[in-house]
Amino acid sequence: MLPDSASGESSSEEADLPPSAPLIIYASETGTSQDLACSIHRHLLLHSLFPPSSSPPAPPPLPISIQAFDHLTLPSLTSTPLIFVVSTTGNGEPPRHLRPLWNMLMRKDLPEDILDEVRFTTLGVGDSGYERFNWAGKILRRRLLGLGASEFMEGQEEWWADERAGGGLEVTLQPFLSALTAHLLPYYYPSSSSSPPPPPPLPSTHLFPPTSKLTLLPPSPLNGLDLESSHREGGPILKRGLSKELLMEIDDKDSTSSATKSGLATPPFGSGTRTPAGGEEGWLKGTLVKFERMTEEGWNQDVRFVEIKTQEGLIYSPGSILQLLPSNSPASLARFLALQPHLPPPTQRLLFTPSSSFSPSSTPHHSHHPNPASRTQAEPHQNLPLTLLELLRDHLDLSAVPRRSFFQWMRCFTTDEREIERLDEFLHLEQGGDDLYEYVSAPRRTLLEVLADFRGVKIPLEYLPEVLGRIRRREFSIAGSSIAHPGSIQLCIAMVSYKTAMLKAPRTGLCSTWLSGLEIGASIPIHVTPGTLTLPSSPSTPLILVGPGTGVAPLRACVEHRIFEGATDTTLYFGCRSLSKDFLFREDWERIGKEQEGRFALRVAASRDQEDKIYVQHLIKEDSKSVYEKIVTRKGHVFISGSSNAMPRAVKAALSFCLISEGGMTEGEAKAYLEGMEVEGRLSEECWS
Repeated sequence: MLPDSASGESSSEEADLPPSAPLIIYASETGTSQDLACSIHRHLLLHSLFPPSSSPPAPPPLPISIQAFDHLTLPSLTSTPLIFVVSTTGNGEPPRHLRPLWNMLMRKDLPEDILDEVRFTTLGVGDSGYERFNWAGKILRRRLLGLGASEFMEGQEEWWADERAGGGLEVTLQPFLSALTAHLLPYYYPSSSSSPPPPPPLPSTHLFPPTSKLTLLPPSPLNGLDLESSHREGGPILKRGLSKELLMEIDDKDSTSSATKSGLATPPFGSGTRTPAGGEEGWLKGTLVKFERMTEEGWNQDVRFVEIKTQEGLIYSPGSILQLLPSNSPASLARFLALQPHLPPPTQRLLFTPSSSFSPSSTPHHSHHPNPASRTQAEPHQNLPLTLLELLRDHLDLSAVPRRSFFQWMRCFTTDEREIERLDEFLHLEQGGDDLYEYVSAPRRTLLEVLADFRGVKIPLEYLPEVLGRIRRREFSIAGSSIAHPGSIQLCIAMVSYKTAMLKAPRTGLCSTWLSGLEIGASIPIHVTPGTLTLPSSPSTPLILVGPGTGVAPLRACVEHRIFEGATDTTLYFGCRSLSKDFLFREDWERIGKEQEGRFALRVAASRDQEDKIYVQHLIKEDSKSVYEKIVTRKGHVFISGSSNAMPRAVKAALSFCLISEGGMTEGEAKAYLEGMEVEGRLSEECWS
């Protein structure tokens, strides 16, 4: 429940502390939770769900990332309804930026009532294809309740949105918003004669001021090129493209020292360059030295071996992740500019700064938040001069499959009656979900293709950062040990290119297209971050690695590291379709098998090389005696890597079979043993959809 003010009563203490606007905190990896958080924020504005007493009324601050939220202030937010929007990644992994808050909440010295005055609600975002559906949101909710916090929508159902549900996330979001309105209206507009009634809701098409203030700066030719002549038709200059170096360069006259000191401008990571990650530390400069096909030419999956030269002395542990930031292709830029001819020339220089319309109010908790007034506070396009070309090419995603919120924006920016009618059909809460799914989600129609169908939509320049989602970093498991390959990072990447039944043009990935367009020797920004894998502390401890397809990438790093440590018992179960088509790293495995005979074992399941399909789980069952001995008798470790669909469950079922058949365990005992291995850190997964 909310404080007594929701029922028209208040204590003397509460009278001194007026209710604050709701604070929305999202934890996201792909942007889905951020998109939902912004939809919730818009709903709060449309329904005036914030304190009406200030003059003028202070709207709720823009949603902030869990990364920007100062979790140490959590116990003090007693008058602020907190709305957590939390996505689950992998098989139950919380988003990376949620972990500091989680680590703080799990401290054993915390009093059980430390959060007894905190009121919150949680909207989880997950994929029911994973075993631990919405696990991150569930454990956060459970822990907050365990520390004394209470849900202000008491008695509510649990709000766990499923990306696989018919109708998508809206099936959960819309009832959540209705419940939010029902609980917050009495809080801000108590039923007493002295309180003003709540204003009527604004229409869903109401256009609020942009969340960023735009300043047009004097045009500046880029490298002496005249892009204006090619703006309307996507002429040869745009098609030729520009160097990634242009993104990373900052003209000294445009980067004021005050901006740098305040952390608003992104800091340099090399001479004349900057990080592309909104000032985040750890970004380095890499050089592409290899981009080679690993699967047979003509095979239905194109897997590439990518090698990037790095600075000497860079050390990373097995299981580490490499992050890349791709750019839009010249063809995509030209098409977008042709579809939006009202925009200024690509040479137009811009400066986006947070809008005062959503600046933090003077309530006590706002001072603890690092710039909560910016929806894109961690993005590099704000507080930094850049051209329209740079904004579109390097910051805003033109190849994404748009979400429902994009169609809501389009409804605001078209005057074409037929388009308005069609968009209203898509956005109809009861009937539009299926139509929208069939139009955009099922065929994976891109943002550019949608704009081509709705040519009356003209997005104002100042709204571009809000309407177009930002380019997200792409993450890849590093496929080699830094000890075996000093000064180098190796990757194993499946190129994204496929067709859907409804559209003739193939669907391609932004990062795949970007990588394919790079020349050998190209300079690219890279960022190495730890993964979830922990190797056994002793080289004599058995390690079982299971990784079909490109899931073998981090396992190769593990094998190489174990060899350096002098490990005596490492087993790799690798899965592919054909030994002659997609046996990834075959030469490496055959060489290691000879050099490490008796210490390294390779088991390969080539599923399509015989009539009856064979997968890695079948081989594990065949080896049940040795598997049982390794994981039970000798307390070995198991690491599973690869696709999240059926594979991880099948592998765990195979491990359970080994425990039952060789150890005489019941199904319940085998399940409990595997769960105990997870708790001990002896069984872990790194899987993706």
